Amino acid sequence: MRKQIDYVDGLFTDEFIQEVSIKYHTNLFRYGNASNNPNGAMFWKSTLLEDNSPITDCWHQKKILDVISDYYKFKTFKVDNQNIYINGQTYGLDGSMHIDGEHSELSDDPRYTILYMVNWQDAGIQGFETNMGIVPFKAGRVVIFNSLMSHRGLSTEYLNSLRMTLTWKSCEIVLDKTSPLVL
Repeated sequence: MRKQIDYVDGLFTDEFIQEVSIKYHTNLFRYGNASNNPNGAMFWKSTLLEDNSPITDCWHQKKILDVISDYYKFKTFKVDNQNIYINGQTYGLDGSMHIDGEHSELSDDPRYTILYMVNWQDAGIQGFETNMGIVPFKAGRVVIFNSLMSHRGLSTEYLNSLRMTLTWKSCEIVLDKTSPLVL
């Protein structure tokens, strides 16, 4: 049996969190991304760094995922590159409740979505809501949850601010039996 949701702080130094935040605040964003909820709100999405290189090639993204993988003891990890991006929400632009994937007919194991909370200065940045409650936003926090869990990102309380989460959506993960996600 696995936890449906978990979050952890303290995996990254303050210096690294600040470096990532500064780096990703210069990314190229596009407006118009939407969840799979047909009535859902649109939000900002980034798959490209400032130099037009893909975020999937960014060593910051790879390091964050390596640290998460070590902490949660992933034996294997698989995600489509199109499901790696930064989600951006501005003032008053809360997301809509949705799920990230479908149940796999090939496996009984659930898929997971992973979020890394990017903003270094997190005052006024709201968190992440599920049907189980709200996970407050905290710089460098990692949230991992079953991709079939209904959820939404919450916006910022300040004008001219962007709430960002680095996202790995609907990942196939095999866990070691000693993983913090295994009950």
